[in-house]
Amino acid sequence: MINSPFCLSRRICTIVEDNSIKHEKLDELKNVLQKQKYQQSIIDNGIKKALDIPTTELRSSKTIASEKVIPFINTHNPNNPNIFPIIKQSFKNLQLSNNTKKAFSNVKLINSKRQAPNLERILCKSEFHTSEQTFTVKKCGKSCFCCNYVKESNTYIFRHNQIEFNVKNNFTCETSNLIYVIICNTCKNEYIGQTSRMLKERINIYRQHIRQPQYQMIKVEEHLRICGEGKFQVFPFFKLKSENKFLRDSYESHFIQKFKPTLNATDKS
Repeated sequence: MINSPFCLSRRICTIVEDNSIKHEKLDELKNVLQKQKYQQSIIDNGIKKALDIPTTELRSSKTIASEKVIPFINTHNPNNPNIFPIIKQSFKNLQLSNNTKKAFSNVKLINSKRQAPNLERILCKSEFHTSEQTFTVKKCGKSCFCCNYVKESNTYIFRHNQIEFNVKNNFTCETSNLIYVIICNTCKNEYIGQTSRMLKERINIYRQHIRQPQYQMIKVEEHLRICGEGKFQVFPFFKLKSENKFLRDSYESHFIQKFKPTLNATDKS
């Protein structure tokens, strides 16, 4: 913030050659900075400092320093202790060691912070497409044992409240880290679940537990074995960008509350 008046003034002095126009533009800059509540002394000092630099120096190409820089990057968190002094001291040991000083003798270590992801960055993609994209759920095309269980479509209508959901990613049997819905072949009731595995691996677990009831972990597997006679369909409809079990559980709970699948309620009883 303090350097902004100088940087902006220097840019004007670099670009504008005519002195009268230069001072006119600097006056306009001064008015803008005053409206932004900059201190008058900081504005005047920044403009004076920029005017004192010769035009030839402002327009001369800058030489790149031969010194190499290694950034120590960590995510900003005010609750975390500052460990950079420890890292810096350890780095000095590398510069003094006979085994490593040749590699690090002309290297500078700097402390760098990255912004922690906020809720907006987690939930919203920073991607913009000029043309509308079409996403869909397809079988993997490798004729795997799970292809017969995957429901192919680009949209799904949940049975309880007839809400239509359009998928925002492409899914196959080999997609992982997702939320899915299982549909019983007989009664068409639904169950929403989540998995970090590839979809075909999760389907294979359902198949195994249906064949071997002693391994059943959740009641929906019993329902699929008795009511569905082992037959069901799976439709993956939401994929997470990052591998995060807490976030996956949260999305699963959100979709269960929104779409109210019958078999989830049975599973809790």
